[in-house]
Amino acid sequence: MFGFGLWELLLLTLLVGLIFGFRRLPYMARNAGRFYALLQKLKLEFRNLLRIF
Repeated sequence: MFGFGLWELLLLTLLVGLIFGFRRLPYMARNAGRFYALLQKLKLEFRNLLRIF
């Protein structure tokens, strides 16, 4: 999607884990997923709103 490979994702996970702590990684990933789902829902609602006008 963004052109990240396996090594980039592993490095990013390691850096985020070192900065914020590995115990918070599942919590942060869950919140990121919820935020992404919310953005998708808002995008769909906005498209439907534009179809009305």
